[in-house]
Amino acid sequence: MKTFKHILFLVNPISGTGWQKKLLPFLQSQNLPFSFQLVYTQYAGHISILLAEKLQAQPETDCVVVVGGDGTVHEMIQKIPQTLPLYILPCGSGNGVARHLGIRKQFSAMLHALANPKLLKADVWQCNGKDFIGFAGFGFDAQIAQLFNQNNAQRGFWHYVKWCAKAFLSYKPIAMRWQTENAEGEGKYFTLTLANINQFGNNAYIAPLAKIDDDYLDLCALRAFPLWAMPSITWKLFNKKLHTSAYYSHIVCKTFTMHTENLALNLDGEALTAQSVVNIQKSKTITLISQI
Repeated sequence: MKTFKHILFLVNPISGTGWQKKLLPFLQSQNLPFSFQLVYTQYAGHISILLAEKLQAQPETDCVVVVGGDGTVHEMIQKIPQTLPLYILPCGSGNGVARHLGIRKQFSAMLHALANPKLLKADVWQCNGKDFIGFAGFGFDAQIAQLFNQNNAQRGFWHYVKWCAKAFLSYKPIAMRWQTENAEGEGKYFTLTLANINQFGNNAYIAPLAKIDDDYLDLCALRAFPLWAMPSITWKLFNKKLHTSAYYSHIVCKTFTMHTENLALNLDGEALTAQSVVNIQKSKTITLISQI
């Protein structure tokens, strides 16, 4: 079994509720079988710079722990070496990637996982030149991501619910036309998601059948639905049953193309705008430590 000797902890200090501030005292109180360095990010995008600096200064580093939410993980996977094991200690609002991997928000569980690592070769995908590991989404979820970004909204599950409820009544499904290597589709969609993991976060399972290591994305299309269907769809979303909805369709694919003009794009929770053509294909694999 692989054992780690030199672990780098990269911590986003403002992710979630600030629970991660207890990590350093915890590590210092333990009789650890590895040496460690803990470094805090100072601004968005800083984590990839810190990663490169620390790995150059300490080439003996044999594991990295990223402490943050999905946005922090999204920044990390842009630069993480493919063979360097990465453990995600979740402390964000949704923690979709960590939840997919069965990772719990516990320091003790982290130490157990690092002592008994289950290594997983995870797929990383690229959308118009930018890597993502969780999902690329269009439609309602992308609009919510933009609202959060524009209003600098407070994070957390109930704040997310509030913004969803506020936006739902005025939201109009979007006409989209797309193509994969073996299928094509067109229609008005509530949301259209290319998923590498099974959920957005907070156990909202947009792609209950998705696998992070199977070389495929799950294209999940939720078509426009009447208001009366919303309670049923919401229940199915949080109970891994969305694929049983009559308004939901699902295929697996390796490539995706869509022509668009100024369409909102949600990339691992990051709000972007797709201005012309969206092209998605596999970028690389990275090594993750899983708990499932």
